[in-house]
Amino acid sequence: MSIHIYIEAGVAVSSKSNKSKEILQAYDWFFSEEGKEVLSWGKGDEVYVTDNGVKKLRPEYLDVSDVRKKTGLATNTAYAWFDYDAHLVPATEEQRQAYELARQHDSAFRVGPQYVESELNRVSLLQTAINKHREEQITRFILGDRDLSEWDQYVQEAINLGLDELMDITREAYKRVN
Repeated sequence: MSIHIYIEAGVAVSSKSNKSKEILQAYDWFFSEEGKEVLSWGKGDEVYVTDNGVKKLRPEYLDVSDVRKKTGLATNTAYAWFDYDAHLVPATEEQRQAYELARQHDSAFRVGPQYVESELNRVSLLQTAINKHREEQITRFILGDRDLSEWDQYVQEAINLGLDELMDITREAYKRVN
């Protein structure tokens, strides 16, 4: 089974760190085959054991959540490149089937818009204003503090905040992806 998950996130190393080289070497290792194996299954037979060619969770671990808490596997940066089969080992057959069914409905990875440096400041300002407005107004609609008959007005307010400009910039940025 091969599962591909994409997460848009990042890791930063302080420019003041005197261990930058070592930190970056460790992060490179996370994306090596060895790193994937160790960060998914643990070292040797410390977490999983192989019995007749089948990997099994050691009895001292209740489930994957317990593995995460006790070992740090599949947490934060250690989750960068991961073999999800490790999570399926303690699953019931019904859970495995549900997992397989869910995978059939995963959406394809889509690269985000590729803004150029000259656009970044404007995009940030527009997104901040539009997102704040959206969150505030949607809450008001949900709570009944704003009537749904005002929806068109709400849309116009977003346009007045620069929604059309943001859409134009973003449309151009997506064209750069293709």
